[in-house]
Amino acid sequence: MRTPQLPRTISDLIRTFEDRFRVGKAGGGAKSFELFNGFLGRLIWTPTANRDIIIPDSSGTIVLQNNGRITELAFPQRAGLFITPASTPYTPTTRSQASNVLRAWPMRLNGYRNFAGIRSEVTTLGAGATYRTSIYSDNGSSYPGSLLANSDTGAFDASTVGLKSALSVITATTEWVWVAVNFSVAATMRAIPVSAGEPLLGVQGNGGTNHCFTGWSISQPFGPMPATFPSGATLLANTGSPWVALTTA
Repeated sequence: MRTPQLPRTISDLIRTFEDRFRVGKAGGGAKSFELFNGFLGRLIWTPTANRDIIIPDSSGTIVLQNNGRITELAFPQRAGLFITPASTPYTPTTRSQASNVLRAWPMRLNGYRNFAGIRSEVTTLGAGATYRTSIYSDNGSSYPGSLLANSDTGAFDASTVGLKSALSVITATTEWVWVAVNFSVAATMRAIPVSAGEPLLGVQGNGGTNHCFTGWSISQPFGPMPATFPSGATLLANTGSPWVALTTA
């Protein structure tokens, strides 16, 4: 008996699904749906032009009219993990955070949507300093949009060093979100190096030293995080994100 060969790469896995569930060009639709959910993870089919998935069954061919492509692979979810803006393994660093400046960095959620809390770490105190962290959705243009409910958990004390945590039920509806911070007085946080961040915002075209755009920055008086991220922010170049972690629920 011939031993079945398992897919060796994500591309092989996708080809296996497209061979098993024949891809055609009938109709069109609007909603994503789940193709597979198991030990290896989850594949999501999302709309795009002129591609449907056609699944034959005993009663005939079923055409799921959902023009699409596989856009998301998420491993099985587990509670009690910490999701940060890092995309690769890294050695933590530190970075000073200016006062009265709202900054945001992109974070991929790896399929997680439900969170139980948020934490960060102060490594060098600022006399009398407090700070806030929060999570914003994306506005559809690689720019922070709306503040996620319960993600602004109030002011943390930055006049002492150490981990700062808050329990809060936070729900995301998209794979990409933005981690934002603002300080009343400058202090230093545990941070993620530029090389481990998500390069979503492209690079400068001049080949200079500060070649990688990593986030957004705008002047903002310290206080409760705005419900909508202010327009007019400037791009941050080669500035790694603070270590802000969401706890999976």
